[in-house]
Order: sequence, then structure tokens, then C-alpha cells
Amino acid sequence: MKAFHIDMNGLLYQKDYLKQWLTKLAADGYDTILWELENGVQWDTCPESNDSDALSKKDFKEILQHTKECGLESIPLLQTIGHAEYVFKNKEYLHLVENVAEFRQYCPLNPEALSFLHTWIHEYLDLFGPLRYFHIGADEAYDLGYCPKCQKKSQEKSLSELYIDHINAVITPILKKNITPIIWGDMILHHHEALGKLDKRILIYDWIYKVNNEFPTVHIWGDGWLEPNKINERAKKTFGNYLFPKGKKGFDPFYTSAFLIIFEFKTVICPASSCFGDTVFAPGWFHLANCFDFIQKSQESHLAGFTLTSWTVHLLPWELQNICIAMNKFLTISPKGTFAEYQTWYSENILGCSNNQFWKAVELISAPLPLALTRDIGH
Repeated sequence: MKAFHIDMNGLLYQKDYLKQWLTKLAADGYDTILWELENGVQWDTCPESNDSDALSKKDFKEILQHTKECGLESIPLLQTIGHAEYVFKNKEYLHLVENVAEFRQYCPLNPEALSFLHTWIHEYLDLFGPLRYFHIGADEAYDLGYCPKCQKKSQEKSLSELYIDHINAVITPILKKNITPIIWGDMILHHHEALGKLDKRILIYDWIYKVNNEFPTVHIWGDGWLEPNKINERAKKTFGNYLFPKGKKGFDPFYTSAFLIIFEFKTVICPASSCFGDTVFAPGWFHLANCFDFIQKSQESHLAGFTLTSWTVHLLPWELQNICIAMNKFLTISPKGTFAEYQTWYSENILGCSNNQFWKAVELISAPLPLALTRDIGH
């Protein structure tokens, strides 16, 4: 899988613009599109959430047909636990929420929430037609165990079991269609105690947007960024064999994919061409390294590929993300190429010049301005 993530949360693309980029992504060697539609299509299940500029189903089916004609496979993404603000801003649905103060997460023990999600899944299936994969989101469920009923179960069992039981219930209509469900990997890495209960047919999208082969600290879900010699005993017991593999000097910054594969989950690794820390001018320099190293690593045979995520909330247009997007084309040509070689290739083949002043400019404009300076210029 060589996928690109189209995020329509807060930014709706015109039909012709989408078609133009779908054609380009196919030419750059991508074979899959992950569609995070949110309120960008006129849904019947939750019409109150529909954006005023949402695409009609007829128009979106035309886009899906163009996607297919480009040789790109489509994967829908419907958030089924967290990131449901676009639903819960409508008071009609607050009875499904886990934490009314935050209105962002479905209650995993509310049977009405499960029924609502299953209805919406069926609507997605009707819109997309035959599928091999269906992404149910499931990341950053920060209110897990908040309501009294969920708190009781998490105390008697664990937050891990509360979460995993919900995921296993959500995917039932997807599995009945012989479609492979997908989830983001952060919550099962954060709450992994009941991981053995998670349905093994699920494909894991293992994402982290800062690590690269040269990064000096390691990321442990739930603990944050740590120096390798300062990770706690809990993390050592769980991840130690994967974090410090035998025969490797130092630590493996991409250790979580090895951990998930031991549990028999097929894994796709996910960098970001637009995420936290980016300016509106260029991806952050650390995201460039993250994308290059992740895409290169995805060629390893034990992995199921990569998905390049692109989060519109950071308002970085795809044209300015192209320095990340084009990495797939370069690494297809030169699988063992270096980032320095990529910079030269991009300058010569994309920009039509051999002057690497472009990359020096990217490094300068991709760095956020100091807070004092932003105040001076009135931002």
C-alpha cells in the first residue's frame, strides 16, 4: 500500500481540484487514497453535521470513479470513537457522548452510539461500493473511561479492554462484508494490556510524526518523549525487545511496528506531510526527515506499506507539501537513496534547477517564528 490521506475536516476541496491531484498522485506512484470525509459529503445518517458546501453523493461518486480510473484504490475513514466534534456540535446527538464537557467522543458502552455508528458505516458502504478496506479511525480517544458506566468497567477490567471491546463491536458489519477494518495504532500502544483480545483481522496504521533515524529521543505512547536510558520499567517490559533489538546499535525509533507484528497484526506505517509544528509555508524540517525515513522503511517486507497523512487543520496546501509527496516517486526509483540525493533529485527533476538554495529557503521558512517576533509583526 502506498496511500495518500485526503482530510476534509474543515477544508472542502472542489471537484476539479481533487481530480487534478488524484491524477498527479497516481503519476507519483501512489496506489491508494484514504478519504477522511467527515461532514464533507451530504449524509443521511447525520444530516445536521453536513457542511453547507458538502459534496452531493452524486458528485462524490464521480470523484470515486475518477479515482478508480487513475488506478487508485479508495479507503473510507469514519471516526467511530473520538474526533466526533462535527457530530456533537449538534445537540441532537449529545446523548451519545462520553464527556459532555468536551463533546468529542462517543461513549463506547452506549448501545445507541453503536447502532448509530453501524447505520453510518452502512451508508459509507453504499456510497463507496465494493471495498477491500474500511478505516474506523479510533485514535486519540482521550475521554476513555470518563462516564460512570465506562469508569466502572475500566476499573474492573482496564481502559484497554473498554476500548478493544468497543472496536471489536464496531467492526462487525465491516467483517460481514469480508472487508478488512483499519484503526490508528496509538490507543492500543497506549493501552495495550488487553491487546490479545483485539480482532487479528484488523490492519493497524502505526503513526508518529516526529521520529526519524537520527532523532535523539524515543516516543513511548502514554509517557511522551524520553531519552532511551530513562524509559520506565513498564515500557521496558513491554517494548524493550523491540526498542533495543539484538544486533542493532542504539535504539530503533520505529520499534512500535515490530511490536505490533509480533501480535500478528499487519501494519502500515504513517508519516505526515502536514501536521503539528508546520507553518503555512512548508512542512517542518523534522517532518521532511520523518516522511523520508518512514517511506523508505515501508519497503521492508514485514510491513504492509505506508500512508502519507495530510491534516488540513494546519492549512498547508498540497502544492507546498509536494516536497514530501514526491518522496515516494524518488524512493521507487532509488529505494536506498539518501535524503541528500533526494534534495538534488527534487531540485533537478521537479524544479528544473540544480541550485540547492531552494532547500535552504525551505529550512528557513519551515521554522516557526519566535513568539516575540510574531508579536512585533502583529500576529
